[in-house]
This record gives sequence, C-alpha cells and structure tokens, in this order.
Amino acid sequence: IENILPGYNVRFISIIDEIDSFKNPKSVSSIAVPLKNLMNDQYARDISEKVRSTLKIKQFNGEFIGVTAPYGYLKNPKDKHKFIIDKEASYIVKKIFNMILLGKSRKEIAEHLNNKNVLTPSLYKLSNEIPNNEELICSKKWNAEIVNRILRNETYTGTLIQNIKTKPNYRTDKLIDVNKDEWIIVKNTHEPIIQKELFEKVQEIRKSRENKKYSCSFRSG
Repeated sequence: IENILPGYNVRFISIIDEIDSFKNPKSVSSIAVPLKNLMNDQYARDISEKVRSTLKIKQFNGEFIGVTAPYGYLKNPKDKHKFIIDKEASYIVKKIFNMILLGKSRKEIAEHLNNKNVLTPSLYKLSNEIPNNEELICSKKWNAEIVNRILRNETYTGTLIQNIKTKPNYRTDKLIDVNKDEWIIVKNTHEPIIQKELFEKVQEIRKSRENKKYSCSFRSG
C-alpha cells in the first residue's frame, strides 16, 4: 500500500476505516492499516482452510467437486456432485477403446474421428453451450494426445479420482501436482462407460506399444 500503489499512481480508499491516500496521504501510514491487514489475512487463511477441509470430505465421500464433468459424462441435474452418462460422447469413448483392441494406433483413431467430423472433447462442450457455430466446430482437430488422455482416464470405469492437483496456499491460484499416493480415489461412484477388464487390457496394449517404441528408439540411438 505504501510502496507499490503510489508508484503506479493508484489511489487507495477504505471507506469503513476512513482512509484515502489522495485526500489524506498520511492515513495509509497509520498503524491501524497493517494491523487490519494482518487480521484480514488471518481471516482469509482460516476461511481457506475450512473450505479446503470441506472439499476434502466431499472428495472422500465420492462427490465430484470439479467444474465440468469428464468427456462422456454430464453432471447429474439432480445432484451436481454425481455423473450421468452422456450417450453421444460415451459412444465415442467406447469407439476409441474398441479401436485400440482392433489394433489401431492413436494417430489412426484421431484421423478416423477427424474424417467423421467428430468434435473434440473441448469443442463438444462448447458446441453444447454455443450450438450451430460452424467456425468453432472447424477450429480444432483430434490428435494422438487427446486420444491418449481418454484411454488412460480411469474415470470411465466408474472410479472417481480427485486431488490430483492443488493450490499451495490461499494466496495463489497456481495449481501444483499432488503425489500419486495422496490422490483421493473412490470406486463405484458412477455408472461405468468402460468395463474394468477392458480398461486394463487397453492399458497393457498402451504400455506394450510405448515400451516397443522406446526400445526401437534406444537401438536407433
């Protein structure tokens, strides 16, 4: 307040405390200002901890606390913390898993979906919010990484995985990765799109292909 704001020619006003850095520059130098700031900061910290604790309880209870449901699901209109299957998007999810079993690569799957003009997950979400927007629909295509994110998403087996990322503290919006052993995993929270056995089989295929690719790269090197 005393050092940074004046340098940017910013006027600081606190109506309740009768502080105005323009009308009375000395008012911001009052000892009441840092004391009030300290109290407000402590209040913000306490509120943040209470909110974080409440959200953790919801996560352990298998309640989804995110903003948007994963591709293939919708938030249940009767309970925003639960998922229901999105028939249109879940069909694409199943198709992707089945194509892997048929021996198709992620790149081939992406090309197939692009040829069929299937919207990517992000565009599918936007198209529901902004229907009939042809410019939006043509702006992005499927690629191998988008396909891979779907293939490794265990949510499709009915398992809810949360607390993958977190904010270090209440002062920042930056998200950091959480150690895998601290993830909150609750099984059977929603109807699966992909059966567990099929999901595990696809993971084996993915790992086998990745190991083969790494082995070929190592020999080439």
